[in-house]
Amino acid sequence: MIHAGTLARIAALWMLAPLALAAGRDFDPEQLALTYHKLAGKPFDFERYAAGTNVVARASGFDRPDVLKQEIARERAVFDAASDSVEFATDIQNSISDYDHDRGEFSIAIFEPGSYMPVRFNGNEYRVVFANAEQARAIRMPKEEARAFDARIMRDGNRAVVTRVKFHVVGDCDPAGAVDGQYVVRAVLDSVQELDGDGSVLQTPDLAAAPAAPRAAFDPLAVDAGGLRVGVSADEMEAAITRLYRKPERSARGPREDSDPRFAGSIELDLMDCIYVPASHDREPAPGDVCLRAYYDKDGIVRQVRIEQVLPRFDYDQAREAAIARFGPVASVSGGSTPELSWGTRDAALGPGLELRIDPYGNSLTIGMSGVDAGVLDLTLTDTAWAAATPVPGK
Repeated sequence: MIHAGTLARIAALWMLAPLALAAGRDFDPEQLALTYHKLAGKPFDFERYAAGTNVVARASGFDRPDVLKQEIARERAVFDAASDSVEFATDIQNSISDYDHDRGEFSIAIFEPGSYMPVRFNGNEYRVVFANAEQARAIRMPKEEARAFDARIMRDGNRAVVTRVKFHVVGDCDPAGAVDGQYVVRAVLDSVQELDGDGSVLQTPDLAAAPAAPRAAFDPLAVDAGGLRVGVSADEMEAAITRLYRKPERSARGPREDSDPRFAGSIELDLMDCIYVPASHDREPAPGDVCLRAYYDKDGIVRQVRIEQVLPRFDYDQAREAAIARFGPVASVSGGSTPELSWGTRDAALGPGLELRIDPYGNSLTIGMSGVDAGVLDLTLTDTAWAAATPVPGK
């Protein structure tokens, strides 16, 4: 468990899977994949895929060029017909948790955060996550009923169930930020049934019982990173940093500066203080250290701020959940030793409106060997509306 004091510091900085298999029932992996590629705006190599299909492979050498063209045309027709109104139906081999006596509920594995439905297509895995999974996750009942229910699902010696779903694809990325990968399919459940081993219905959750209110589009000007905002004057930013942390250094853009040419200068608490480099520092980074850099434009308005805070080691999932509770569903997530979550639109040079790197084990603190026992939250906030309206000099 994350320490309460550390969780409070994480909250201040904000303001500052199990697998399940799809099977049968006319489910078409090709249609799902092509629908995803269209709605997510991700390119798809039709010719390469068509060349590897059985229908092309079985064609004679003489007929193969024509068959290949026909197959590409067929695939493109599926792609062109794709939309968020196309409904998919499938059965998921799933499981139900033990009864949670404190919460008074059982939990459905596929609808837990971090779970996804893998679909194999064209040699790749498409990971389907359900944006409204929480509305189908729990089977709630009083303890008196739960005993008989538990015995019912344990008749075959396991807790296996079949989850019958209908859903439609809406785009890319897990909005909860818990599933990453090359192809993460964001879908919305239209209906759900839980079936036992005999095919009898265990539950049909009401997905409209608690609909989530639509959230406004992410606005970088409406949030802060460690108490610091973009869109304010450089003087205001310098005063805020001094008040919240310590007095920073302010400098105009130098002739060899490698930052975005739209920036005219920066305000900084040395970023290198949050990296341990053997023989170049008198001390190692320690919990409580803060490093940041804010960039301002030619009019003296801050357009980007990056802040790193060193914390005692913490739990990644709790940090991720705290961030999503603060900023809303993520726009993208990438994995690795320091997972990155992002929100808002993306500028080609400066990145997304908000990017958060979560490093619970302090991997980014060290170069070489170090005894650092800490984690890092690294947050970059960017005025992407300004970036979109401001051309890069020389381009």
